[in-house]
Amino acid sequence: MTGAPSGAQPPTEGTGPSGELFPREELAEEVGRHLDAEDRRQALAPWVLALAVGLLALGLPTERLWGPMRLVTDAAEGGRSVGVLAALLRLLAQSDALTIESAARLVTALCAGLTIPAMRSLLATIGFPGPLCWAGTALALFTPLTLLGATSPVELAPSILGATLLARELFRLRAGMGPRAQWRVSSTLLLAVLLDPANLLLLPAGALAVARLAGRRGVPRWAPGASLVAVLAWCVWILLGAGEDPGGRAVDALFTSMLAGASGPSASALLAWLIWAPIALGVGWIGLASLLMGRRSPEESPPPRWVAAWCAMALVPVLGGHPGQGPALGLLVPIGAVGLADHLLRIEDADRARGRARILVGSQVLLGVLALVVLRVTDPLRPWAERARRVLEPSDVVIATDPAHLYWLRHRFLLEARDPRREDQPAPTGRPEGRLVLDDPLPDGLARPADAVDLSALGG
Repeated sequence: MTGAPSGAQPPTEGTGPSGELFPREELAEEVGRHLDAEDRRQALAPWVLALAVGLLALGLPTERLWGPMRLVTDAAEGGRSVGVLAALLRLLAQSDALTIESAARLVTALCAGLTIPAMRSLLATIGFPGPLCWAGTALALFTPLTLLGATSPVELAPSILGATLLARELFRLRAGMGPRAQWRVSSTLLLAVLLDPANLLLLPAGALAVARLAGRRGVPRWAPGASLVAVLAWCVWILLGAGEDPGGRAVDALFTSMLAGASGPSASALLAWLIWAPIALGVGWIGLASLLMGRRSPEESPPPRWVAAWCAMALVPVLGGHPGQGPALGLLVPIGAVGLADHLLRIEDADRARGRARILVGSQVLLGVLALVVLRVTDPLRPWAERARRVLEPSDVVIATDPAHLYWLRHRFLLEARDPRREDQPAPTGRPEGRLVLDDPLPDGLARPADAVDLSALGG
């Protein structure tokens, strides 16, 4: 028969394995394990949401065209571009499983998903607590611009991703940081430009932000910003072909991207901006107004000076183009999210702050979904597209002159479509295995093929 050693006391009820009434080491280990598990969940959650957002964007595509759809047309026709997306789309489309447009939708959905962890990291870098990081991320996710960019094969989602990554790097800067900080800003700004050339508008904000790096090292205050401008200008010059583009097509494409079509100011463009701009950011405008013009107590620090430069340059397309010609104002999305999180943080009453957050997120979701629905219902090409989808056959050859119709025919219906006005694409005379379909009346000077069939006459 065995028993407890002489003099030993059996553990009493409520003690830990060590026999202590208050097992400090075991409790500390348990708390540590719990905190580690919570950290892992917090780190994994944005990536799970990113995957969900990407899949949802692929499942709910927006069919309405936005301007000339340069991302897809440049990739399909081999046009010169400063960014890398056109080359990436051509690479992805080499697989039989993807077309140029489906590859573009895959890339934009991926960028929209990656914006989620990038946005949360931006807000956490600034120092917002966890709940506000999630609230700001949700407000950015449901911004009408973000939803439109996620579901459309245009440069908007990559542009917002690049701007978010750059904003995170700029908010990380502190006075006296070394050259590594400037290198991170330079490389991130270059990545943003490669994702969308319109992000070159953020160069002044980046130059103003890195001026803080002069610090106590005896470096002139203008030196960090000047070196950032020089490095990026050199990189863009290389990307433009280092002068090997005599037609200036790459330079024109760069300015067209930066200035929303570069059509110049006009009364119709101003009216379009007055309608589109309030919708584009939704409640994000409240965040921008609060961040830039809101009253602050003496102990609250104002936003860095480069934030005002960022917002001013992001509005440049309003002066130079038309909202219907391409993505614009997307650069304001990350700053708007920061402003909304800052607005909520400065509400002293916690219950009131939570109520305000619920109202803002709910309003943003409603505005974002409503914007997508309205854009779909008011699509001027919807009746034509429905008829063409119903009556055209895969073997048809279509003659068309409308750029929007040509885009649909080539990239969505995957038909052979020709523009007779282009010398490199003469009007075909027909093919034995298919019909020759005339989409719309030909311009003066172009003869109608004898065996052509009008699209409007097909299907009764």
